[in-house]
Amino acid sequence: DWSSDVCSSDLPAFCGPNLDLTGVGSVMKAQLQDGRYARPDLLGNFVDNHDLPPRIGYSCKDEKTRVMNALAFTMFSRGIPIIYAGTEQGMAEKDDFRNSLWNTGYRRDHELYNFMADMNRIRRDYNVSSVDAEVVVSSQTHLVFTRRGKWGVWICLNNLNSTEYGLVYTGARLPPAPDGQTWANVLWSRKPARAEIDENTGDFMARDSFPKVLVLEIGRASCRERV
Repeated sequence: DWSSDVCSSDLPAFCGPNLDLTGVGSVMKAQLQDGRYARPDLLGNFVDNHDLPPRIGYSCKDEKTRVMNALAFTMFSRGIPIIYAGTEQGMAEKDDFRNSLWNTGYRRDHELYNFMADMNRIRRDYNVSSVDAEVVVSSQTHLVFTRRGKWGVWICLNNLNSTEYGLVYTGARLPPAPDGQTWANVLWSRKPARAEIDENTGDFMARDSFPKVLVLEIGRASCRERV
């Protein structure tokens, strides 16, 4: 059982007490090693299911930034994302893990429904469904990994709540953008929002605790907002 050698932390990652993303990063690194799996893109990724209550929303006490970070981990990690029906409708009560989905009305205006749609758009538009992945850095508060190499897509996740601001993704140093391009967040944003970089360390800095997906965008005029 190789997993016992790589789990550096048994603490919960996104929801619960004493959160720590280090263990998740260690397992990801081990899974991505050559020879671990014949086809790593067939790994099933999920954060809640009908056999193990409660739902992620209840576990996170309906703290939407933590829920969104957990779902972003599911959608952008290498493998097949599995979303338990009803999670996208905000089902988060203690006994919601087997309640009927039709009682929600299949709302298309729910925040999590549209968040999931936006992540599906990114998976399609930026080709992250079946490409290589690499863990850049993992710590107690944040996890950063790439899809399609350092010039591809950067996934920046954390386990902070919505009242905590000014997160520095220490160790997440994006390569300098080529002339005419800029690194920008394309997740859950009306238009690409320019990424802020610490001038001294080169680390990516975020103004809030929502997950970020950073890609190179052509031009700078369309990236006036910052994340």
